[in-house]
Amino acid sequence: MTICCDTSLRKPILCQFVETPKQFVKEGTQFLNRCTKPDRREFIKISQAVAMGFFVMGFIGFFVKLIHIPINNILVREKKDDSNEKYGKQKEHLLRQIWHIIKVWKI
Repeated sequence: MTICCDTSLRKPILCQFVETPKQFVKEGTQFLNRCTKPDRREFIKISQAVAMGFFVMGFIGFFVKLIHIPINNILVREKKDDSNEKYGKQKEHLLRQIWHIIKVWKI
């Protein structure tokens, strides 16, 4: 019998404030008692999965940056100086680089 759910208190809000943390602690200790330390094989599998995730996310970030840099250079140069012929040739060169990247990576 818990103290807070006694009928003499007649304060359900107070009862809820006391019972919720008690229940949380009880379920938390039950969970921790069921947990076990991973063995060597399980640890290696988890480490491989994490390493593969790092590799995939790094590759995606690299690929996005690889595409973003030439496009950003084209857009920034366009805004800086539209009339300058020097940037026209650089823009054509960057567009060729982007086209080459798209052909090589078959996007």
